[in-house]
Amino acid sequence: MNRIHSIFLFFALALGVLLAAGAATAQTPAFAPDVDTSLLLHSAVGAAPAQVQVPGETFPFLQLPAAGSQEPVRIHVITSTDFAGPLDEQIYVRWWDGRMAHWIMGYWVKNLPAEVFDGTIPAGTRVDLWRVEVPSYVWQPGSQYYAIQVKGYKNGQSVERYLLAHGGGDFTHTNALGQIWSASEEFNGQDWAVDLP
Repeated sequence: MNRIHSIFLFFALALGVLLAAGAATAQTPAFAPDVDTSLLLHSAVGAAPAQVQVPGETFPFLQLPAAGSQEPVRIHVITSTDFAGPLDEQIYVRWWDGRMAHWIMGYWVKNLPAEVFDGTIPAGTRVDLWRVEVPSYVWQPGSQYYAIQVKGYKNGQSVERYLLAHGGGDFTHTNALGQIWSASEEFNGQDWAVDLP
């Protein structure tokens, strides 16, 4: 009887240890990827994006169409390569036309060499250039506003950061390049203003 009792007790303890280990594993939080904001850039400190040339390129961060044109508004963003880690990288612009918001997805253009930044980022750093085109049927004459969403997405999981023109609130930060970003979608009054013909 003692021997059977000892064997039963051993199996009960072993089962308890396994159940406790499983519960601890189930409660351990999964790895939460983040967006690398250290090299996000859409302009220069205190300068309008339409007046600042993209490093190494012949066009500015913001290209506005001429009066009467059907060309899109072109918005350029620089990010670190693989800025979303294990998640898929996406760039969006939230464009406010005065009546409603439009979310427009951008696309990757190319890698830029660190040398075009004149020493403001470390040599050998990999950066990417992205473009978002706001079509003519979206933008309206007059005052418009936009913010840039930098996003990582995969299997229903997403992480978003927003590039802004002005700081404000408890959620804004500034990276080493002077770019203001936020983890919050509350960017009213902090986004870029554009006057279109």
